[in-house]
Amino acid sequence: MSIVLIKNNVEDWEEFLVNVFNESYRVFQKKRHDYGTENINMLGLKDVFVRIWDKTWRLKHLIWENKSPENESLEDTFLDIMNYCIIALSLLKKGKW
Repeated sequence: MSIVLIKNNVEDWEEFLVNVFNESYRVFQKKRHDYGTENINMLGLKDVFVRIWDKTWRLKHLIWENKSPENESLEDTFLDIMNYCIIALSLLKKGKW
């Protein structure tokens, strides 16, 4: 996946955001299909925190060490963090996801 912002105006920024949200939703659907919901519902926010922590440390390692990812791209990692934040909000608002 590659999300690109070409121009610097409001319409292009809004299109960029829509593309990011759509890609995030696509990834969310695939991972929810593969993992289900019980893996996070068991530990709730603590589980989401650990998953975000793991992704954050992955980014820190790659960015600070100036390394190229071999598995998932940096964009994929940021999308995962975004989706974990959405799951956390669902847990806060609904008590489940």
